[in-house]
Amino acid sequence: MNRKTARRCKVTTGKEHLASKGKVKNSKLGPDGLPRITENDVKDECKDLLDGQGIFNYHNLQGMGSYPGTPDIVAILPVSVEKLLKVAQERDIQTVGLYLGIEAKSPTGSQSDKQKGFQRRVDFANGLYLLVDNPEQLAEFLEVKDFKPWRGKRLRKKKRARY
Repeated sequence: MNRKTARRCKVTTGKEHLASKGKVKNSKLGPDGLPRITENDVKDECKDLLDGQGIFNYHNLQGMGSYPGTPDIVAILPVSVEKLLKVAQERDIQTVGLYLGIEAKSPTGSQSDKQKGFQRRVDFANGLYLLVDNPEQLAEFLEVKDFKPWRGKRLRKKKRARY
């Protein structure tokens, strides 16, 4: 980060910082006399920091159908191969996880404009994005051997007998 960026994106931690920016929504005061900080206050500030650094990120909504325990914010952090190798060596990491977005469509389906825009942002951040219309495309990308596709027949669980 250069000095110009550091001045523009200067972020300090703590209640004083959030209160001074008018970001604290909860008007109740804490035991220290400063406004209480909510989880949303912290999330908003983290997103502002990522946005200020030009790091692609989005809020991960929780609810029915979402995976339990997923983080509030997902970001694709651009890292040089050199830096990645250095961190891997320092932490004795043998494999690294990469962001992979998979957009599934029917064979006649197409992406919406918003999905195309999201793909552009992932591509720009050097994440991986696949548009697939059958699972064989994903298996090929992942180099899965002996993949047996369902060929349009959904596997259904056997119904339990009711007593």
